[in-house]
Amino acid sequence: MSTHAGAVVLLHAAGLDRRMWNGIAASLLARGHVVHTLDLPGHGGKRTIAVNDMEAIAAHVADEIIGLPRPLNLVGLSLGGMVAQLVAGTMQAHIGKLVLCDTMCGPREELSNALRARAERTRSVGAVGMIEETVARWFGPATLDTGAPIVGIVRGWLAEADTEANARSWEAIAGFDARPALAKLRDVPSLVVCGALDTATPPAFSNEIADLLPGSRMVLLEGLGHMAPLEDENGFVKLVAEFLEAE
Repeated sequence: MSTHAGAVVLLHAAGLDRRMWNGIAASLLARGHVVHTLDLPGHGGKRTIAVNDMEAIAAHVADEIIGLPRPLNLVGLSLGGMVAQLVAGTMQAHIGKLVLCDTMCGPREELSNALRARAERTRSVGAVGMIEETVARWFGPATLDTGAPIVGIVRGWLAEADTEANARSWEAIAGFDARPALAKLRDVPSLVVCGALDTATPPAFSNEIADLLPGSRMVLLEGLGHMAPLEDENGFVKLVAEFLEAE
């Protein structure tokens, strides 16, 4: 199978790491894509680099991916989608396509305050103490009610997370604003995806991103929550692959 042009960079959600993309990465590799997954600062193998500044996280990612085949196609979920926007804004000449999943371009004041409160609660009860609250916020009711295996897998990953790194991630998101970056990306082909039942970053957040990217396509995934790509991995791969492979 011939390899598609450029590289697909997969950016994970807060509290998780590059492993969340294992199945999706394998499927894209099987389709001939060059795929790169990485741990964001404070996560996985980079727990000691915890920061509470999104620009610093984006700069770290940009340094890691600059040598990959171009164009760079960024796919980010939640925190990863926020980082993708900032990275693309600083590397727009090298960006091919963007896939922004269950994410936002910046919180309003009320949400910023809630995120800072979550950071303090995380420090108080520890990463493990936040697991059930996080799982309830991340998955759609059907996924939770059926006891889908991915829920247990995500619980296990969250149990391994670093408390202070997680707290700093919430602080970084609280002070984040990608709108200036999106203003530079109006001509970048973009797919904005959101689970219709996402309560962490509801569809209104994705609609705002789509409105700021006139050439984007917005897709609402019925019955799915914040972790839509993991709740329906096959459907997500099909959607993203068709977008990346379109001329």
